[in-house]
Amino acid sequence: MANLQASDREAQMENIRTWVSAALTDEGTCTDEFDGQKVSDAVNKRIKKTVLKLAKLTSNCLALIDNLINSYY
Repeated sequence: MANLQASDREAQMENIRTWVSAALTDEGTCTDEFDGQKVSDAVNKRIKKTVLKLAKLTSNCLALIDNLINSYY
């Protein structure tokens, strides 16, 4: 990123924001797909708990990226 021009860096940061935002959306879609499937309650709860934790981490990443973009661009 240090070798990119300022406008290129901004575009790359926007791309990163888009990808992380899409990952957050996909996490919700993942758990939605388990509803109505023949999966034991224990497995279903474990998957949802794990995906929820991942979603929180992804959300934190998105907040950091937004903060970085707003601070430097």
